[in-house]
Amino acid sequence: MKKEGLNKDKKRCTSVITDIRNFSGTFKDFQNKNSPEFLRFIENYYESQNMLAKIIDDKVHMSSTGDGLLAIFLDEDEHHKMGYAYILSAHRVLKNICAKFIKENPDASISFGIGGDSGNVWSVGKRYLQTY
Repeated sequence: MKKEGLNKDKKRCTSVITDIRNFSGTFKDFQNKNSPEFLRFIENYYESQNMLAKIIDDKVHMSSTGDGLLAIFLDEDEHHKMGYAYILSAHRVLKNICAKFIKENPDASISFGIGGDSGNVWSVGKRYLQTY
């Protein structure tokens, strides 16, 4: 019996997650200094990846993971190519963003991680909330 409001449609896709390393400590340090520099870094981190993903594929689902970003490439035929292009491009962009931040804030220690996977996902939810 199918539950009301629950939609489980299996799709093939590629998901990529990036996260900021040493997020909590860095955030706390800049918060204690009353400095907006780390907030600008985070804004740049999210904006650049969002823009990059939308350039690579208009069928991408983007979601925040707290100190990271989840991109799910849903193109049935090309999802793996789109995801791989995103991983390579995001690595270059994030490397530059982190290097610039460290150059401007020599006491800071910040980096990032990237992981990707291709396979099946299930769409769960309807109306107001759609998650994968």
